[in-house]
Amino acid sequence: MKVTEGPEKVLPVKNKFGINPDDVEYCEAIYGNYTTVHFRDGKTTLLPRNLGLVCRTLELERPHKSFLIHPDCVLIREVGGIRLESGKVIPVSRRKEISPKQRKYELLTV
Repeated sequence: MKVTEGPEKVLPVKNKFGINPDDVEYCEAIYGNYTTVHFRDGKTTLLPRNLGLVCRTLELERPHKSFLIHPDCVLIREVGGIRLESGKVIPVSRRKEISPKQRKYELLTV
């Protein structure tokens, strides 16, 4: 985990430390006002911040009301979820869901 200082895309955690958004794999909302941050190296930390604030600060994507993901960690987008490089499957909300017809079109155009 890289620790950075300064105002650019850094969320204050303990004292004057921050989180580099490139080190984050995904974030998960816990009890509404807390967020668990899962890093690419397998470590986790609990933030006393809601997911909306973390989303605005770190500029991650929000496929579900309880999850944030880093777009570079996405391995494949499936019907029903997004598989990350670590193997974790993140659910996708119905309004952001990809239909099988769209998936077939994306595979043909790539």
